Amino acid sequence: MEIYRSDYQEVTCDWDHKVLKHIYFLQSWKFTEETFKADHLALCDASEEKLKGESNFGLLVDMRNLNFFISPELQSWHNNNVFPVLERLGVKKMAIIVSPNMFTEASVKHTVEESKNATFQYKYFKSSDEAFDWLIS
Repeated sequence: MEIYRSDYQEVTCDWDHKVLKHIYFLQSWKFTEETFKADHLALCDASEEKLKGESNFGLLVDMRNLNFFISPELQSWHNNNVFPVLERLGVKKMAIIVSPNMFTEASVKHTVEESKNATFQYKYFKSSDEAFDWLIS
């Protein structure tokens, strides 16, 4: 089921396994800080609306096509605005398929690891199969 789709990213739900799949598109190189914020807020709103009353999800975030450096200020914004939504949605585990771009990968890892609000487990992967298997284990 499609939860959200934009030019930059999409989120779908695999109801059989209770896994949300968040995939960044190649167009993500066009993100600006403002479009990043607006698009993620819209994604959060759509997720809360369409998943209301549900919980205990795994989240697979595929960042292989993300080609956008998340600045320290944007990392902080993300931690204060996006991670609380993940908690309200009942995300228990987050599997992150890392970007081949080392600057993007470093900024993503810093964002996740610096979050003081996250209560879910997280782990990094190179393959979607390994990530999915970990989420449903």
